[in-house]
Amino acid sequence: MHSELALEHVSFAYPTATGAIAAVERLSMRIERGEFVSIVGPSGCGKTTVLRLMAGFLLPDEGEVLDEGERVVGPDWRRGLVFQKPELYPWLTVEGNVAFGPRMRGGLSPKERSDQVRHYLELVKLWDFRAKRPYELSGGMQQRVALARALANEPHILLLDEPFAALDALTREHMQDELRRIHERTQCTAVLVTHSVEEAVYLSSRCIALSGRPSRIVAEVPIDLDRSGPHGNRQGREIKAGREFVALRERIMDYIWE
Repeated sequence: MHSELALEHVSFAYPTATGAIAAVERLSMRIERGEFVSIVGPSGCGKTTVLRLMAGFLLPDEGEVLDEGERVVGPDWRRGLVFQKPELYPWLTVEGNVAFGPRMRGGLSPKERSDQVRHYLELVKLWDFRAKRPYELSGGMQQRVALARALANEPHILLLDEPFAALDALTREHMQDELRRIHERTQCTAVLVTHSVEEAVYLSSRCIALSGRPSRIVAEVPIDLDRSGPHGNRQGREIKAGREFVALRERIMDYIWE
């Protein structure tokens, strides 16, 4: 049985005027269906490069990226990417932004498309803001629109490139809780690139730590925290203060530093 997503001995280098800079070297990893995997590592180690290879925005120099056993040769609706900045279309409403992908894909009647857009806007708690333009929203709300826009295509895999890095600390914690809730509700496969080991431990079922450039895997840490109970910032703080959480965070930090 094929993994949902796999990198098989992938290498990639960025060309420069004086040669090439190796970003990823013979990297192999597998993401299984329904997993939430975080990728962490030192700054500049190639985390975003790995995510863009998964999305198909970059193609490997060696090796291959496989989506359910099929070679990835370019971007595809089955792999939805959420960027660090929302990158919303400013001339469209919130509803128009979320409807854009399903409309381009086709295959749905106007009623089905409208119902789908409403479902995902309600999922991110923004249906009441559907007629607003992006500039009328806060940074956190814009990122929720970007998340709904990616989900509305109903991708097999959700790829998240530091989606909360530009947010203030309190909004970031709130968005982490929202993403946890959405993942539990949709059971989608998710891959998160983040500089925050704490965020990775809080959200993930598995954490992959990369070395400095060129990227190699230095550790894969399974995360099995008790996240039962009502969602919310208070519960999140209690989880992050727990002994098991702190031990996992420090263990992963040690791998990165070493």
